[in-house]
Amino acid sequence: MRTSLLLYCLLLLAAVPGLARAGGDAAPAGVAEQPPRASLMMWHLSPGGGASPELATRMERVLRRALEEAAGERLLKAMVMDSLLLVEGNEKYLRCGMGPACLAGLGQAAGLQQVIAGEVAKHGGTVLFHLVLVDVAQARVMSRCRVESALQPSPGVIAEMVTAMLHPRDYRGRLVVLAGEDGAEVLLDDRPVGHTPLDPLEDLVAGEHRLLVRKPGFIDFSRRVRVPYKSSVTVEVELVRRVAPRRPFWADWPFWTAAGVGAALLGVGGGLYYDAGILDDNLQVCIRDGCGKEDEYRDRVDARKTQAYVMFGLGGAGLAAAGIIALIDVASAGPEAAGRDDNAPRLEFTPLPGGGMLGFGWRY
Repeated sequence: MRTSLLLYCLLLLAAVPGLARAGGDAAPAGVAEQPPRASLMMWHLSPGGGASPELATRMERVLRRALEEAAGERLLKAMVMDSLLLVEGNEKYLRCGMGPACLAGLGQAAGLQQVIAGEVAKHGGTVLFHLVLVDVAQARVMSRCRVESALQPSPGVIAEMVTAMLHPRDYRGRLVVLAGEDGAEVLLDDRPVGHTPLDPLEDLVAGEHRLLVRKPGFIDFSRRVRVPYKSSVTVEVELVRRVAPRRPFWADWPFWTAAGVGAALLGVGGGLYYDAGILDDNLQVCIRDGCGKEDEYRDRVDARKTQAYVMFGLGGAGLAAAGIIALIDVASAGPEAAGRDDNAPRLEFTPLPGGGMLGFGWRY
């Protein structure tokens, strides 16, 4: 009960400062006095990567002073804001971060329309601010601001953050897209904005956008673009023509035909040579036993060996043809022209030291 009474008193003092003064000027008869009422809260900034809680608190004070000067009575006083944490159960809002649903719940608890929150990170001597303005009724982010600053924020950086949070309609920049190909479709944040050549895109919300430029027959150009506040950025787009992927040598019939016939002929040659060996053994037995058919056996052995050597030669020629097909395919097409990934496993041929010969290997 005491906690609720204290919170009520603090909110009342912040909303109706005239009640805290003894004896002020009375309002004219028949005219109801309308004291200014806070509609906006700046919640605590969270420390992000590389930033200490002390740094986040210091940056929060700097930003709060600037917002108080610009927003006046619209901004809820820090003392009244912190009194919300005295209510049991409200400590959960310390873990809101930049979540719009949680921040909207905080704004509803305070009876406000908008909530500012954010994060402070640090990289070397650079401070990174990431702020969001949340609409309490719709629980959505109305405006977002990412800026870099020195450890002592400059007036320009502070003015940019104040504009983004208090006047989001004025937080604007300009984007120029230059492309070498005419007729390419340009999309910004997945929304079509025209075709090249494209007039400068004026009055864009400052901050990060996703730029996509595409045209049939070309590889899509995609990039994250930061549109600066009250300034312009130019993006030069180079569309690369798309080359239809070529079938690798192992996917076509000439390679496998040559390799298969070559292997089959080598197998036949091996069988003939084995048969020649058996006939040669019979010849030796005939010579030992004096069978009188030595010349006949010699002729048969020589014929089998001749047939085997012919099959070996034809089989080797078939495998050589398959190797030449692979060599031509690898040597005549790079990874881009062949439609293959440069990091994918593949067969490589490289000149050996001294020249005149090629070495090959399997890269993976």
